[in-house]
Amino acid sequence: TTRPLTVNGDKDSKPDEEYEMEELGKEEATKFRGMAARINFMSVDCPDLQFPSKQPARDISKPKLGSWKMLKKIARYLLSRNAVGWKYEWQDEARCSHTASDSDWGGTAADRKSTSGGIWVIGNHCVKTWCASQGAFALSSAEAEFYAMVGQ
Repeated sequence: TTRPLTVNGDKDSKPDEEYEMEELGKEEATKFRGMAARINFMSVDCPDLQFPSKQPARDISKPKLGSWKMLKKIARYLLSRNAVGWKYEWQDEARCSHTASDSDWGGTAADRKSTSGGIWVIGNHCVKTWCASQGAFALSSAEAEFYAMVGQ
């Protein structure tokens, strides 16, 4: 059994042990790929999974023992959650839409790439959410926020 985790994501994913960089065996790698793909699929309907599912998706080609650690954290987080339900109540024709974005400057210590995330709302209805690594390496938090705002 495993205990639930109440926070998603992993800020300290810099491998601090040599064994975490060791590649998984063929059978374990196949299991990892299946689990990472399933979590990536779930993140389409669960915006809170978009950030933590990013790194396991990157590790699909060559999963390492440290990759299992990330999947276990996500599984522990999922144990503490109920089902996600999207509710779209009837509304008059929307006259405006809103977007909001944010960034995670510097990302993980392993790659230092910032992450942009955001939401697009029309009226009271959420239309789209996203989470993506920024292409450029931001030199400051203001620069990372700017990249998130302009949608690089």
